[in-house]
Amino acid sequence: MKKTKREEETLIYVPYTPKKKQKKKKKKKKKKKKKKKKKKEEEEEEEEEEEEEEEEEEEEEEEEEEEEEEEEEEEEEEEEEEEEEEEEEEETLIRFFCQLGSLAPRDIFFLFVSFSLHHGVYYLFLTEQELAIPLVGMCHSSRAQQLYLADEITRNPTHRVCAVSFTVWA
Repeated sequence: MKKTKREEETLIYVPYTPKKKQKKKKKKKKKKKKKKKKKKEEEEEEEEEEEEEEEEEEEEEEEEEEEEEEEEEEEEEEEEEEEEEEEEEEETLIRFFCQLGSLAPRDIFFLFVSFSLHHGVYYLFLTEQELAIPLVGMCHSSRAQQLYLADEITRNPTHRVCAVSFTVWA
């Protein structure tokens, strides 16, 4: 079979698009590619920022935990020191009471008129010696505060003052 010229033409015919349209299509494709690239870059940047934020948060949490542990250790040390001080005060009072037990009744006398609080320390004022002796230790009961003298009183023989305790009623 022989093809006629017309048939050949129809077979060869390719639809023509002008160059302007082709350029526009290329530009659109380029723009799309650029947009895709930008989106990818933005997504990558966002992911990196999120990772950095997560790392910073983890570091902050670790630092907070370390600080809390240090604070707990300091509190424990302070509590231990306070307990040791209380034990020492109790031992001092026990020694003082033991010394009182060895004294004759005539050596024990109470000559206080009043007491006052000065700079956080209670002072006992004795009329005979005109001395202000600091009171150490406090025992709280339901109705009274008992203020105890330190055993420093018995160390100085010129004072000759021995007082076990006295009570201030609220």
